[in-house]
Amino acid sequence: MFVAFRASIYGFNYCRPLLFLDGTFLKARHKGLHDILTNERDVFISDRNDGILNGVANIFPRSPHSYCLYHLKMNLRHCLSGLKVGFKEHLVNLFSLCAYAPNERMFDELISDLKRQGKGRVVTFLSRLPKEHWAYAFSPAKRYGEMWSNLAKEERHLPVTQLVDGIRVKMMEKIAERSQLAGKWNFSIYPNMNKELENSFQVSKSWVVKCSSTDMFEVFCDPSVMVNIANQTCSCSDWQFRSFP
Repeated sequence: MFVAFRASIYGFNYCRPLLFLDGTFLKARHKGLHDILTNERDVFISDRNDGILNGVANIFPRSPHSYCLYHLKMNLRHCLSGLKVGFKEHLVNLFSLCAYAPNERMFDELISDLKRQGKGRVVTFLSRLPKEHWAYAFSPAKRYGEMWSNLAKEERHLPVTQLVDGIRVKMMEKIAERSQLAGKWNFSIYPNMNKELENSFQVSKSWVVKCSSTDMFEVFCDPSVMVNIANQTCSCSDWQFRSFP
């Protein structure tokens, strides 16, 4: 069964095209979902559950399917069972850095270090994990910095009618909460993103910037990068992937 508020369906046209799936089985006989999500820009993020993998591949073959980093880290910990806890967490953290690497050069450096330190078990784990499904630098579509599918599941133990109604109430409360919050905005962008912009500004205050042309600038940080304001791009690739400077 698939249920969605008309307001949510309409509003999704103005949201970042990311869909987080968890414990959801897409079956062709349940009509409605495919008719609503007809845009090939939609990106699915899930925990690699077999039903989800097959469902997305069959029903949305042209939509990118990314894997939740949280679940991948859990899988890697299981793969590294028996190692010392400190070294295991070091390898898991290094794997996370690989996932977040904004460009191929940085990814290649980090993944080489991960394979060198983790050796056989890590190499085997990575060989079964196509990098376009988890590595930021190779994602075929924008993920806007979203790497986890951390969905709430408090209602999943309820009978189906109560489960659906519990989700309805949660959606109702969320819509009301966001409506009230919007009335208090003093910014031109979402408050959380405005805070992130302010934090980025504080970090970058010490950087030296040289003008190359009207829109092109070289930023002397570590490493130095070229920024094109008009195209909203940076040579580190992070601005392009996140759609946020």
